[in-house]
Amino acid sequence: MNIFTHRRLSLLFSQSPFPTALALLACLGACSSGPKIEEFPDTASAATEVQTLVQNMQSATERQVDVLAPIAFNEAHNALESSLKMQHTDPNNSKEILHRVAQARAYLNLANQSSDRSRSSMEEVVTARQAALSAGSKHLFPKELSKADSHLRSLATEFEDGDFGNLAEGRAKLLSEYRSVELNAIKESTLAPIRDTIAAAIKDGAKDHATQTLAIAEKKANDLEAFIVSNRHDSSVKSRADDALAAANHLVQITQASRAGKSISSEEVALRLERANDKVEAKTDQLTELRKTTSNLKADKSALKSDLD
Repeated sequence: MNIFTHRRLSLLFSQSPFPTALALLACLGACSSGPKIEEFPDTASAATEVQTLVQNMQSATERQVDVLAPIAFNEAHNALESSLKMQHTDPNNSKEILHRVAQARAYLNLANQSSDRSRSSMEEVVTARQAALSAGSKHLFPKELSKADSHLRSLATEFEDGDFGNLAEGRAKLLSEYRSVELNAIKESTLAPIRDTIAAAIKDGAKDHATQTLAIAEKKANDLEAFIVSNRHDSSVKSRADDALAAANHLVQITQASRAGKSISSEEVALRLERANDKVEAKTDQLTELRKTTSNLKADKSALKSDLD
């Protein structure tokens, strides 16, 4: 019987009032053992080893060990918490603190080994979860991510116990969950600023004062959402989002200009004025470039004349 089966059965039998359960629990204690613990030398620094363990646990979390080997990782976490607590309650008891750190280290090593087996069986799931995390799902959709993580931990716990019977079905379900969470996070982070800007313009009167510009802004936002659904990882998502946000900001400007005009055709007037201003700016830029060219020609002429003299 391995350590993971022992942990699960211990909890089950400890909750039973029957003598048979107590006898089985005693047998569990005699027939199983945890990972081998390598104690630290007496010269080791408790503070240093605790800090190293904290960093290693954080690194393991970043590599998703906490969800790929939940039983062993939880044991490591509990031992770490115990050592941290003792640092405050009994800071001079370095030997006991180091012992608990050694326990945590042993379980963390076991968790790393178990997570490697889970990872090799569910590489696509691990990749999908990382993509969801990178998209910001932890903050944008914490409940949905937590639900998927709970399912992953449940399946990984079976793996720790040597049971791979639900691998195919569980893997397919997890892929669907994490990809859905990732997509929602990408849409939310990309579209939220655009939708919020359009909503602000509507509140300011865009439906009455800037109907043409509102239709354009809303179409760009809707087109962007449809594009993300089909091409969430496409490199052009950012440029399309920038374009849609520019249309939303333009809507705000036209709405304000149209309201100030106070006439039925004020939106068209504002749009024509804007186009006229764009043309003036373009002509100004052309004139500036022409002046630069003329200046450069004069400089070249002076230099040539100097060379001839």
